[in-house]
Amino acid sequence: MSPLSKLNWLAIALVSSTASALAGPIDDAMNADRAFSKLAQEKGVGEAFAAYAAPHAIKFDPGEQVRGPADIRASVAKGFTDGGTLTWEPREGVPSNDGSQVVVWGRWEYKGPAGSNVVVHGTYLTVWAKQADGSWKYTHDIGNADPKPKAP
Repeated sequence: MSPLSKLNWLAIALVSSTASALAGPIDDAMNADRAFSKLAQEKGVGEAFAAYAAPHAIKFDPGEQVRGPADIRASVAKGFTDGGTLTWEPREGVPSNDGSQVVVWGRWEYKGPAGSNVVVHGTYLTVWAKQADGSWKYTHDIGNADPKPKAP
């Protein structure tokens, strides 16, 4: 095998081992994101947002940034007093070089309270950070509704 061929194989092996090593954090963060959505169905959206927030988490809402689990809980809970539901599913994760953080994006759906025909879809982006205890908490979260269809 030529020296160039050996170098190509070494490069492929390094890339493969790095990708494999980072698959764990991506899977962990995406699983945390799924558990976060499940908790929102079981305990309420405000409780879920507080439970998965890192101590200094920031949730970006239109015109403001809400900081910390308690304030995030209160802010989010206000939006769900009518009985609407919020579900989401991660689509992709991108890790930091050391795997301690993962940026996850996905799709969400809001359904208005029973009897209403309100359904809104959108996209979200959440930054997850591995905590000292091995759990994953979000540090930053933002979501946007899809644009309304244009009238013909």
